[in-house]
Amino acid sequence: MSTPTFAPDGKNRMMPFFDRGTQEDFDRTVRSIKTLFERGLIKHWGVSNENAYGITMLCNACVKLDCPLPVSCQNDFSLLNQTYECDTYEAAYRFGVVGLPYGALAGGTLTGKYFEKTKPEYAAKDATERPLE
Repeated sequence: MSTPTFAPDGKNRMMPFFDRGTQEDFDRTVRSIKTLFERGLIKHWGVSNENAYGITMLCNACVKLDCPLPVSCQNDFSLLNQTYECDTYEAAYRFGVVGLPYGALAGGTLTGKYFEKTKPEYAAKDATERPLE
């Protein structure tokens, strides 16, 4: 499937369109996970970087196919990226899926390592102004 996108020259060009998955896609995934449970290869399972739609569709497929629900959803979450708190949190909460945030320091941005004054030459210069106690 594709969707029209206009190029800088004003001509229409077709770009691939990726939908978020059909019910058959989610059913296929859950059937695979159910097989792993039946073979005794896993005890629990979770998802990562999933949105509210994905959590809802997976959990509905689990209920329909009699498969255990995912126990966790691991999404990026920090002071700079709080998109999990929008709809994803509510979907996870409604199905009893625990949120496991990762990236709490936003890839190091919140540590200050990308700021100019955190480089060693500045740190040594400012060390006299900062007491160690």
